[in-house]
Amino acid sequence: MTTDYADSLKTLFSGQWTAANLTNAFTPSFSIEWHRESWNVTRLVMIRELMAPRTVEDCSNAFHRIDAVYQIDCWANDRTDVMEMRTEMDRIVNANNNNPATGLCFMVQRRWTDNSFLERELYRMTLELLVIYYEAA
Repeated sequence: MTTDYADSLKTLFSGQWTAANLTNAFTPSFSIEWHRESWNVTRLVMIRELMAPRTVEDCSNAFHRIDAVYQIDCWANDRTDVMEMRTEMDRIVNANNNNPATGLCFMVQRRWTDNSFLERELYRMTLELLVIYYEAA
């Protein structure tokens, strides 16, 4: 059985967020629930499992290496805010690659995508985050 680490990632990101690094010195809301486009958000970071965990290799008879991909969405009503959220998320991921969260061994950014809804002035940057962990066989 594999584990969903979205809540552990939420704890990591919210705990490591440093508002002083940002021009407007803000702290967004953090959620593991899906954001609906119709919701009115100011600043929100959403974490959810994008690709189901899969066993990559058997390390021994006792453990399996598991890879999973998480989607991290940064939502804001302002382009500058969403770009600063991306920068702060990059800082947190890079500072914690080798020790990301309880139960996780490694994480690495796969790619950022701009999924903004310009006609609604709702800006969204999406990060695909690969996480690696080990579970008992």
